[in-house]
Amino acid sequence: MTMGRSIRWGILGTAKIARNLFLPSLREAGGDPAAVAGRDTDRTAQWAADNGIGRAVTGYQDLVDDPGIDAILIQTMLHVLSGGVIQTYRCRVGSVLSKSPRSVHPGAHRHR
Repeated sequence: MTMGRSIRWGILGTAKIARNLFLPSLREAGGDPAAVAGRDTDRTAQWAADNGIGRAVTGYQDLVDDPGIDAILIQTMLHVLSGGVIQTYRCRVGSVLSKSPRSVHPGAHRHR
């Protein structure tokens, strides 16, 4: 990321909370909702179009691997994601924002 450029956010999942809370706050703060990923191609494309997001991606890993994404918001239930999706992103960027706990076991995912 370079100075003066908005943070390009990727959104994993098409939950209502992203549309109702995250997107308005992100835009007000100057962030860029660059892409959304989902499991269903048509639904994800429609969600992106309805919410002014330029790119819809089918499959979470493709969005996580995208070098054009600076930050990820996880809007899907974590049991839907493989552990590799989150780990891949943490190795590439270092930060993950999630609406849900990463584990039901306390201390299972301590920050390293």
